[in-house]
Amino acid sequence: MINFFYLVLFFSFNSYYYYIMRRLYFFSFVLLVSSLFWPAYLFSQEQGSSATIPELLRRPMRGEAPRYPRDMVIGELGQGTAPDNAWQYAQRIAAFLVSQNQNNPAVSEADSDTLVEYLSVMESFEPRTYHLGGGRTEVDGSVSFLVRFIGREQWIAGELYLYLEGNTWQMDELVLEELRTMEEGRSSYSFNFSPYERFY
Repeated sequence: MINFFYLVLFFSFNSYYYYIMRRLYFFSFVLLVSSLFWPAYLFSQEQGSSATIPELLRRPMRGEAPRYPRDMVIGELGQGTAPDNAWQYAQRIAAFLVSQNQNNPAVSEADSDTLVEYLSVMESFEPRTYHLGGGRTEVDGSVSFLVRFIGREQWIAGELYLYLEGNTWQMDELVLEELRTMEEGRSSYSFNFSPYERFY
């Protein structure tokens, strides 16, 4: 009787052992096969994704002009055709108005005295940032930039004019429109059209 019990126990243990071993062999086989095919699958995914993106978008063309983002109101941002010094000075003027710091030495003293007139407008909606772009050299050698000051709930757009006096740029004029709400901006310019688009 005891021998029979040991025999049953022995065979049941062996069958359980073989069952476990078979499972381990099966999972090892699956892992081996998947490790052979997984790199090929990844490579085919990369090939497929690169094939869907045109080469012109993935690699810049030689001599290609830089692409700038667009503002929904004033259009393309960036230096445009304006000289680099004028572009830098226009940025300093816009930053002066956003910071509302009258003692900012980044602009000339004469221009800061003129810009003080615009601070009351800026204080009324407290702009957080500005968008500057569309730089263009006029026939008389002056330069103009489109600008938009953006606050939490309102914004204002306009055009900044600079002229060259000696070797330094000076502000000629800043023409601002009326304040608008953010909702007004989204509904008015929902299409790809800038109200400040310049027609030659």
